[in-house]
Amino acid sequence: MEQEGTGKVNSPSEEIAYLRNRLRELESQAGEKPKQELIKEAILEHAKMEPQEVFSPTYVAAQEAAPVERAPRADEGVDIMVDEHGSDMQKFLQIVEDKGVWYALRVVKETSPHLLDDFHSVLVQYLEMKHNF
Repeated sequence: MEQEGTGKVNSPSEEIAYLRNRLRELESQAGEKPKQELIKEAILEHAKMEPQEVFSPTYVAAQEAAPVERAPRADEGVDIMVDEHGSDMQKFLQIVEDKGVWYALRVVKETSPHLLDDFHSVLVQYLEMKHNF
């Protein structure tokens, strides 16, 4: 739930709800723009925000204290979905579920920055299918 009195999110599920609400705002302003473009726009806006703008102080502190994870390589014996770059999109999506979108974007940027655009595309599809965006 939003931390009482702050109006800021305090969990990955609340972050998904926050992004869903932002998508609704974009849809009301966008006219005929395709939904997937609007989802990506919401994600890109979100990624540029400082954590303190969206998250409660408690959640920010927990995220900043957590070490940045590294996705396992395909050759480490993990049964994952691998793209043409040998990246671990499934691992990144699991981080979305466990720790949130903003944190997953941070992990991708710090461990595989060249995959960020690919992950944005995968994340758009994932949010649309799994979280009914």
